[in-house]
Amino acid sequence: MSGNTPFIVQTNTQAKGFSLTEVLIVVACVIVIAVLCLQVLKKIIPDREARMFKKAYNLTTRLVPSMVHDEDLYPEVDGKNAPQFFGNTEWVIYEGKKYEGPTKFCGLFAAKLNVVSSVSCSANASLDGKATLTTNDGVAWVLPVTEFKDLKTPGIIQIDTNGAKKPNKEGYDRYKIYVYQDGTVSNNPVDMPDLPAVNNDTNSSDNSEDSNSKDDSNGSGGGGSITIEIEIKIDSNEINYSSINGYGTGEIYERGKGWSGSKEKAYEKACQLLNGSLKPQLNKIVESQLKSQGIIYTDEFSDIFNSAYSDAVTQALNSDGMITGRGARGLSSKGKARIDVKKLVDTTLKNFNKNMANGIEKVNERLRQ
Repeated sequence: MSGNTPFIVQTNTQAKGFSLTEVLIVVACVIVIAVLCLQVLKKIIPDREARMFKKAYNLTTRLVPSMVHDEDLYPEVDGKNAPQFFGNTEWVIYEGKKYEGPTKFCGLFAAKLNVVSSVSCSANASLDGKATLTTNDGVAWVLPVTEFKDLKTPGIIQIDTNGAKKPNKEGYDRYKIYVYQDGTVSNNPVDMPDLPAVNNDTNSSDNSEDSNSKDDSNGSGGGGSITIEIEIKIDSNEINYSSINGYGTGEIYERGKGWSGSKEKAYEKACQLLNGSLKPQLNKIVESQLKSQGIIYTDEFSDIFNSAYSDAVTQALNSDGMITGRGARGLSSKGKARIDVKKLVDTTLKNFNKNMANGIEKVNERLRQ
């Protein structure tokens, strides 16, 4: 042969992949890591159903006392052995509707919730069938149909924190709240005491002592320790959002003719909206919560309320991103300004609770002295 003839060497090589054993080891490691992460997340993130129950329970502990001490709903009945508190099932008119008999408590309690379903005060209501009602946070409620004939037998409120979704199991997404004739609320059965015997021969000195005790408990007595602790907090379930124009879907829209003119107009219109729809509701709820705690809505509390509300509106409107559009930033002589109504209302309520808590705490500090 002439010249150099190259040799071509061919090799038979195959791409090497993972063996079955290696794949199984990787999958096992991933599963172990996932399980460990889930355990950590469960400890870090509060259980949703427990939080929803706490929300419903706290709402009940505020509404029930306000109802039982409302003389318009449950007036005192004359007679030594006459049923009192929730045991008074005589008819009343509330917001144009008549409530009486075994369904009185159910109807009145339901009227104070933000309900998104029909209300069925029936003894046959159940969480497995048709509940009494469903609130706007998706919680299903079964309210008791009872006459509260004695102090020891409770009316039981049943709730399912996620509605019809599973697991539908007691202690997971289903809970019970026990309501007693005198307005006592508990998440467990309570061994209520027997009613004390009525003494019709009570002398004037006893009456005087009772009067002093009542004065002290309200912070107006001259001596003794003050045990009362005032608390005001408004839950979103207590607000009637349907009466607030534009909540959920609407916005405040203004277009100005001068620099920042639209922002000023939107600001003014927002104040008008809140003053006409949200403020009266907040004032009514605060007065009701104070009354349920045996506190008179005095000028001092009125001043605290007005200051907390005014500051809350200002804080909400001046918060970042509340007023949007070129006009809100002064970028156009004919710019537009927009305010999302839902965001405005929710932010105002959040700020109001904080401001109100600060104002009430000053009163509590004075009472502790």
